[in-house]
Amino acid sequence: MLDTDPTNQVSGTIIFADAQNSLTAINGIYRVLYTGGWGTSWAAENGGLPAYILVFDIMGEDHVMDAAGSGWFWYDYGF
Repeated sequence: MLDTDPTNQVSGTIIFADAQNSLTAINGIYRVLYTGGWGTSWAAENGGLPAYILVFDIMGEDHVMDAAGSGWFWYDYGF
């Protein structure tokens, strides 16, 4: 028989069927907050939650960056 269940995703009913599955899902979400290198662009800029906080600060209108410098967060500065 052909197994029609996808191997790259899980339905919400399975995830929240019991406490252990729910804890595993929450653990994965929490891990994304501090794990870097999961993005599609330059891996050094994917530092999890601390990088998001830095980017939000950079995107404020109180800082002007007129040159690329070392290139860190260059695209975020130009937002």
